[in-house]
Amino acid sequence: ARFIDQLGRGLLSFRVKIWDKMQKRVVAVYGAAQLDAFSIDDYLHVLDSLHRFIDVGEAFSKSSSEQLRRAIALQSQLYFESYHTLRMEDLSTMLANELWQQCPVATDYRIDSIREFRVVAKLGQRVAAANARTAAVAAATTRTATDTTAGGSSSGGADSGGGDAFVVDTIELLEVLDEKGSPFTKANAAKRRRAAQEGDGGGGDDDDADGGNSGGGGDGGGDDDDAETKQVILASTTINVARYIAKYVHMMHVLEPIAAKVFNGMSQLFDYFLYGVYVFFDASVTVPPCFNDYDALRYNALSPELRSTLERIARKLQMHDVDSDGTTAVTDDRVLGPKLCEMVDLRDANTLYGLAARTVATESLQHLARALHAIRPHIEALMPRSKRHKVDDFFARSVDVVPELTVHIQRTLSSTLLQFDTIVQQIGAVNFATTKSVGTQHNAYVDRLKEEHKLFKVRLEALALPPRVARAMWCEVIARTMDAVLEGYCRAKKVTDEGQLLRKLDVQELSNELQKLTPLRPLPRADALETFVRAYYQPDELFIPFVKANMHILTCRQMIAIVNQAVGRRIKKKLRQELIATIEEIYRRLQHQQGGSGGSGSGSGGVVDH
Repeated sequence: ARFIDQLGRGLLSFRVKIWDKMQKRVVAVYGAAQLDAFSIDDYLHVLDSLHRFIDVGEAFSKSSSEQLRRAIALQSQLYFESYHTLRMEDLSTMLANELWQQCPVATDYRIDSIREFRVVAKLGQRVAAANARTAAVAAATTRTATDTTAGGSSSGGADSGGGDAFVVDTIELLEVLDEKGSPFTKANAAKRRRAAQEGDGGGGDDDDADGGNSGGGGDGGGDDDDAETKQVILASTTINVARYIAKYVHMMHVLEPIAAKVFNGMSQLFDYFLYGVYVFFDASVTVPPCFNDYDALRYNALSPELRSTLERIARKLQMHDVDSDGTTAVTDDRVLGPKLCEMVDLRDANTLYGLAARTVATESLQHLARALHAIRPHIEALMPRSKRHKVDDFFARSVDVVPELTVHIQRTLSSTLLQFDTIVQQIGAVNFATTKSVGTQHNAYVDRLKEEHKLFKVRLEALALPPRVARAMWCEVIARTMDAVLEGYCRAKKVTDEGQLLRKLDVQELSNELQKLTPLRPLPRADALETFVRAYYQPDELFIPFVKANMHILTCRQMIAIVNQAVGRRIKKKLRQELIATIEEIYRRLQHQQGGSGGSGSGSGGVVDH
């Protein structure tokens, strides 16, 4: 008993030195290892073992592990920089070979169907436990320093009390090791790896096996609200990016000293994917000239957050410069910009210019956004408090703008799905200055529009897209139809009462046909077209109040067209010019209030999204 007591006192006196010596030995081995040859899974396993080693050492010594933690931080930063560069190159290659076809997944697919997300699901528990352990070590270190100071004057009592405490702590530690086994044995290591593959992330032998329901399931609510959203549409690259994101969150946990750097890498992965979708399926669309008056179809219609994100990403990318010999030149060390696979056909009118591929891309982007929202609490818990604002910025500028980009992609594409330029020209050629009596026969351009919409319906149904996507495309196409008719009507230099009655007949016939083709009620932007037509009879003294009441659905140019075709015909030229100047000033003020995205007074002004 005396020997054991002396042994306990000796360990109590030298346990900090023993732990320091152990750290130096491990640091020497760890620093000499060729870590760049390790796969990410093997490296994470090494780090996991080191952290378990630190847990045991700190429990034994009641002191911190600064030497080992600094070595881990230094080596991990070097490893991560190399790893992240490779992942960015992999993503560039995957996008260059992506066909944007629907990847077959299980009908019950969820975010936590991906193993890496099941791993992330347990990180919150481990982070909380680690924080509690750190606080306990700090408190114990303070107590040890106080005991050591007091030991100079009363060594007997202090040593005796300290020895008793050490024996109790040692017994508790040994009991834990006896119960769970050594964390460094091959059997336990293999067991933890199997547990990680099943989804508990190696958090311990007593972790629940259903980790997928506690963290990754956050996306499930968005996927299971109704039967329509259960149809999961993903590209193969999307699943790989989701796995990368989950691995990066795991790395934020085990690479705690550089968690902010790992988060930056993760955000770059998502930003690159988002930018690729934008470049492939939005920026590449040429909007017909007949819609030049509509800011909603322009780049400027994007929110300042999304625009700044796209511009920031573009500045960090090296675009594809082709030399005379056909090779791609990289003029600096920036990441090569995304490039669309040549096998993806976005020029075939029969496939609605690759609408299926665009749908796979936008659905994939939304899937990743939901996945990030599901693990956002874990990300915030792993970020240093001083840098958590970066998480808010990332979600505001990159993740939360995904629905907006999706709508903009659908909107710009809709402007090309019908022969709108031809139709506008056909409307512009109609003589609305006629004085002939109006019968029951509508104009030929209405028949052209009816046939175009019937063909669009056939092509859309052939793609077998989810109902929510088909409905969104119908909304956009009908809205563009109304805008095209408005544009055609604006081009008329003169309109008589008979011509106005003919326009009303045409609008009624078109509305009836569209209501037969689609269940949408009301028809998108039909209110704008009907308001424009009714404005022909607006008294001139009430026209300015009319402008202010309808400036959010009609453009400045359309209001001026009403003046020239109707109201202005009943007043003198000078009054007409003053009225037009007042209208332009109203729209300039409106644009200023909205951020000045429209440019000149002839822009779309206050027209809002349908």
